[in-house]
Amino acid sequence: MTKEEILRRSRNERNDEGNEYAAQKGLKYGYISFGLISMIIIIADAFGGSDMRAFYAVSALIWGFFSTINFESARFKHNKSLILASILGALTAILSLIRYFYILLG
Repeated sequence: MTKEEILRRSRNERNDEGNEYAAQKGLKYGYISFGLISMIIIIADAFGGSDMRAFYAVSALIWGFFSTINFESARFKHNKSLILASILGALTAILSLIRYFYILLG
């Protein structure tokens, strides 16, 4: 394959690296804001004298998110430790949801 053929294929893909960069940067700040907001909710719930419902709800979200990210990485990399982390994260998310509904429903 010649240099011209490679350049032609690259141009035909219509893959804009600027859009990919912006999306990756948006994901980075999305992860940061998700983590900060989660911490604020958990801390407020812990010191607010509540029954910890918000803690378990946010915990389920965090662990579900963590599990999904690791699962997709494990599928791509075929890494057994990421598969284990994904399974443990999913179990923790499920347990947090069970605890949340247990408190919610009394």
